[in-house]
Amino acid sequence: KGVVDLTGNKELYDSLYGRWNLGAISGLIYFNQKLSGKRYEHCYCYDRRSAYSAAMLEPIPNTNVTPRKNDYLKKGEIGFRQMEHGINNENNFYAIFEEGALAEYIFPAIESPFKHFVEFYYKKRAKAKGVEADKIKQTLNYAVGYIRRKNPFIHSCILSRARYFIDSLIDENTLYSNTDSIVSRVQRPDIEKLVGTEIGQFKIEHKGSFAFNGSGYQWNYESPSIRGRSKEWFKNAYNAMGDKKFNTIYKS
Repeated sequence: KGVVDLTGNKELYDSLYGRWNLGAISGLIYFNQKLSGKRYEHCYCYDRRSAYSAAMLEPIPNTNVTPRKNDYLKKGEIGFRQMEHGINNENNFYAIFEEGALAEYIFPAIESPFKHFVEFYYKKRAKAKGVEADKIKQTLNYAVGYIRRKNPFIHSCILSRARYFIDSLIDENTLYSNTDSIVSRVQRPDIEKLVGTEIGQFKIEHKGSFAFNGSGYQWNYESPSIRGRSKEWFKNAYNAMGDKKFNTIYKS
């Protein structure tokens, strides 16, 4: 409900190759290169609860109408443009919300039709445990994946809102960040003011020793999280690894 299927629009979608002609946007991954390759003590990980679901509660573009093109945004509109943005200066198909900004595609903003869906499942998840809680979390995440397949404008709106929010919190003490979390080498009172149990609020996920480089990270000498390697691989090959062995893995 609320997702207009645009795959039949030949201008926007290449059915032969199964891809959009608009560019794409993905989740944020940020490593602070200036501080990379070391271990830091007394770090904090602030995890945002259901970042994409929080974005789905905010206004979305009305893609039932033909967009205005290559113009400036008026009040009550959402625009889209391929551009560079953020701490990584990544070139993505971003949504634009600022009145007066130039956009390639512009739609009227409407109240989100996803509110009931998100609030219903989030409340169910709060009461669920174990496998049931995981299934509900997957349901919320799968919704975003489905939207990506059918409507790049709504998908970009959701991811852009989530990315902009985290981007605004990244500072010189941020070691690592993704779309819904920030790892800081110092305590962040400004983020701790946002801690709570509601959608889009934060929780303190980890505290302690943190080491990272451009390929992954490790908390407190636990199994590392490294792209291309499952945690099971590390659990089997390097059980109870030490700092020296950890650094060897990171440099390999």
